[in-house]
Amino acid sequence: MTYIYDEHGHIASRMYNYSDEQLIEALKPGDSYNPYEAMELIGKRKIKKALGILKNIALYDEDKSLQEEAIITIRKIGGKNALDILRYLKTTEHKELVEEFLKSGSD
Repeated sequence: MTYIYDEHGHIASRMYNYSDEQLIEALKPGDSYNPYEAMELIGKRKIKKALGILKNIALYDEDKSLQEEAIITIRKIGGKNALDILRYLKTTEHKELVEEFLKSGSD
């Protein structure tokens, strides 16, 4: 996904000023549904409260690219809980992507 950045290096987005809770809500289908944009900002802000819904997206969403973006965002958030989720996801169809992250340690 390609993003447009402003002169300060911030994502030029109407979601940029959203609270953490609003970004998490934007992951759910509804009026403000824009999961890719929300995930980009969630990853940049490292919003740990989003880990549960990101795990559910990775496991159950029908859109494979959205599943992968959720996994990438989990990796960007980092921390022990994110690592535990990645280890669990390694046992699913996302094994190769997760193994790549766990081996490289990079975003």
